[in-house]
Formats: sequence, C-alpha cells, structure tokens
Amino acid sequence: MRDWFVGLLFVVGIFLELDKGVGHAENWALNIGGALAVGVAVFPMPWDTQSTFWITPHGFCAIGLFLSIAYVALFCADDTLDLIYDTDIRNPTQVIARLKLLYRLIGLAMIVSMLMAYILNTALKTEFRTFWVEAAGILSFGTYWLLKGWELRRTAAELKTVRAQVKKTNGRGMSIAPNSISQSQPR
Repeated sequence: MRDWFVGLLFVVGIFLELDKGVGHAENWALNIGGALAVGVAVFPMPWDTQSTFWITPHGFCAIGLFLSIAYVALFCADDTLDLIYDTDIRNPTQVIARLKLLYRLIGLAMIVSMLMAYILNTALKTEFRTFWVEAAGILSFGTYWLLKGWELRRTAAELKTVRAQVKKTNGRGMSIAPNSISQSQPR
C-alpha cells in the first residue's frame, strides 16, 4: 500500500502544479502544495518514533501541504462563485452562501486535523489514531477538490475564461464580463 500511496502523492503533486489558480495567491499556494506533496512522498516518515526532534522533512512537507490547501479553501475558493449567477442553478445566492460555508468548514477541518495529528504524535504518542486524523485531513482535501470541481464544471469557468467571458476583479476573483451575458449560449 505504501507504493500506491507514494504514487498517489506524486500524482496529486503534479496535478496541483498543473492547476493554475484563478488569482496569483491561489496559483502560488497550489504550486507550493504540489511541491510539498512530492516532498511528502520523497521523505518517508522516520521509523524511529522515539526521536526527540519534533519535525521531520516528511512532517514539514505534510504540514505545509495541508496549510497551502487550507489557504486555498479559506481564502481563494470564493473567487469563482460569482459565475454561479450566470448558470441555470436555482437560488444562486443561497448556493453561493452554502458553498462559502462549506469551503470554510473544509479549510478549518484541514487545519484541525493537522493540529490533532501533531497533538497525537507529540503529546499523546499514539500510533493508530494519528493515521485516522491524517486520513480525515486527506478526506477533507478530497472533498474540497470534488466540491470545487463540481462548481467549476457547473459554471464552465475554464471555458468562459478561455473565451474571455470573465474578468478578474481586484487581481483575484472572477466575475462575468459585461459583454459576455449576451454571448452566453443556451444550455
């Protein structure tokens, strides 16, 4: 299973590197997260659990990966939400509010799982509970990725960006370009 996990970390790292964020901050966070995901794979956990040094290269990369993705979920996920107004989604304001809440909860879950893993590794020195807490962090990351993918697919954000039907506002977020509403194709 270790080989599968290491391979999956390489794939996640490559996808994070290839994924270009909407804004500069998101792009940087994704690039850093991609490099750190590869770092988690390259630097294995130490077999000596009695080590006095609290942070290892593996731990540094894992913590950095979770922080970079949590940053994206907490501070960058809202950048494309305005595009929901240009879809056939019912009650777009409610959908946007729910997505904002979900993105915040997912980002917080990533940070809490990372803190719990640290506490379990250092203060309580448990073995199996740490695995489940880290698994919860990975699950929250996967949940964010799936939810964001659903949003981007429903809003056709990438297609609209290529067609210059959206514009960045304040260097970060995206909004519907004024001339794109009349150019939108029916669904």
